[in-house]
Amino acid sequence: MRRYLMIMMSIVFMSGVFPAAAENLAEKQNYPSRKAIIINNAFPIITLKNFEFSNEYRDRSTKLITTLYWTNSGEKDIVAFEVVVLYFDPFNRQMIQSGRWLNPGHDSANWTPLKPGESDGDATIGYAASDAFTALVYVRAVRLSDGTVWNSNQLQVEQRIKTLLPQLKEVGTLDPGPKKPAS
Repeated sequence: MRRYLMIMMSIVFMSGVFPAAAENLAEKQNYPSRKAIIINNAFPIITLKNFEFSNEYRDRSTKLITTLYWTNSGEKDIVAFEVVVLYFDPFNRQMIQSGRWLNPGHDSANWTPLKPGESDGDATIGYAASDAFTALVYVRAVRLSDGTVWNSNQLQVEQRIKTLLPQLKEVGTLDPGPKKPAS
């Protein structure tokens, strides 16, 4: 009997029935009222748009997918820019999945400079599903073709976050990048 069950389970997995069921499960693994918030703090250099995050079934498991699009709204080519994505759980606590996303030019596959007026986008795929309820994105730095580097004003970003999400007791770190070595 045990051998019969193992054979039947193998047939189900190989027939593709399980992946279809898993895809339906992934649809249920998202908060319907989740929010994706954009802070366009680097305008008029670059404008962020269409920011989304959700748990989706990919490569035989459910993973956090985050997508973002942008437009060069300035007058110079953008060589690279960095965004910070902050994720918060249902209890308004910052999650460790928060981090930086460096875009070299157009996107992760096209490192040519993003010319004025051009748009592009990209996505990240996490290793697993996420309990994220709210996600927020802002631009931390931009490098222009003339060598100029624009950096965000972190105090202004924090004030904007507090205005948009007054329910947060603590904003958390706005600098989720590699840890600095201890001195």
